[in-house]
Amino acid sequence: MIPDQDDWLGAVRDCAAAEIACVLVTLVEVEGSAPREGGAKMVVASDRQIGSIGGGHLEHRAGEIARALISEGARGPRLERLALGPQLGQCCGGRVVLLFEPFAPRRFTVALFGAGHVGKALVAVLGGLPIRLIWIDQRADQSQRLRRPLARD
Repeated sequence: MIPDQDDWLGAVRDCAAAEIACVLVTLVEVEGSAPREGGAKMVVASDRQIGSIGGGHLEHRAGEIARALISEGARGPRLERLALGPQLGQCCGGRVVLLFEPFAPRRFTVALFGAGHVGKALVAVLGGLPIRLIWIDQRADQSQRLRRPLARD
């Protein structure tokens, strides 16, 4: 379900429910002429964009930055200062500050202790789930086998 264009909170919630990484982009400061007022928001995922911070090159550049943050797995917020005329070629000519807040899907983590026959059977079942699996065994002869990737992370 795609929420209403102004429902940025619903868009973030829907992305989280679908385990899709997204970035909330907020126009936090406007100096001079800009296409939208401070507080305008949009949500960017790798394959969609909901809401608007004003369109044009500003919105295009914000989408590029947000998608780069998603692809690099960024976790913390980031501020970007952009001059609309000189940097983006927009006729507005003002300056804006954008806040990028990444939201990554949370993966459930399972720590499995023991690499015996029960541990092997559990890894066979758990390894196909969308979880982070940590497999722990203190025996030296098991350590090499435990180093291979077990599940999506």
